[in-house]
Amino acid sequence: SKFKKEVQAVIIYVNAHYMDKLTLDGIADYVAESGNLSRLFSKETGTGLFQYINEVRMKRAGEMIRSNKQAYVKEVAAAVGFDDPYFFSRKFKEFYGKTPSEYAEG
Repeated sequence: SKFKKEVQAVIIYVNAHYMDKLTLDGIADYVAESGNLSRLFSKETGTGLFQYINEVRMKRAGEMIRSNKQAYVKEVAAAVGFDDPYFFSRKFKEFYGKTPSEYAEG
């Protein structure tokens, strides 16, 4: 891969745990990186760590909504790691330019 092993480990970890409450300390502990992981991630990928986490969550949410148009926003939000469905809906609209229900309609 084109990224350092620590960054690869972060990407793998985030993709496996996007639905969990992710913290910088928790991710750093997992990849055994004591330096500035957030800065390293940004430098290597060109994307902020929490921006990346949000992208992974939004892509998964979009897949869930497209595959089950009857899914409740609250359920999708919880499944991708958001406690607050209203905050999730706002972030979803920022990401896709549509609300979850508009997105489900196509």
